Amino acid sequence: MIPSKFVSRLGRYVNYSTVYPEFDIGLGVPRAPIRTVSKTNGMRLVQFLTGIDITERLSVFTSKFLDSLERVNGFVLKVASPTSGVKEVKLCPGEGKVISSDRDAGFFGVAALAK
Repeated sequence: MIPSKFVSRLGRYVNYSTVYPEFDIGLGVPRAPIRTVSKTNGMRLVQFLTGIDITERLSVFTSKFLDSLERVNGFVLKVASPTSGVKEVKLCPGEGKVISSDRDAGFFGVAALAK
């Protein structure tokens, strides 16, 4: 958890429900870094050190998790996170050692905002 004075103070007024999409799909802690990669079949989430594509697992988890929520007043999301970010997420033009070419939003973050 990343410390935040604002989030701590807000805790007096809300009930937090914590979710770690990467952990919840079995990636563990710590985990190999993941990147958003542009491929011919669209944007994908890939553990670039292992080459494992986690896009489908994360998509299924995200749909099930968000559908299970009865009432949501908001989300606290992490900027630049390939899963939870809503902006500043690096987009890579391919796998391997490549420099990001653009910025967008993360997979879980986009879905959460649509909720």
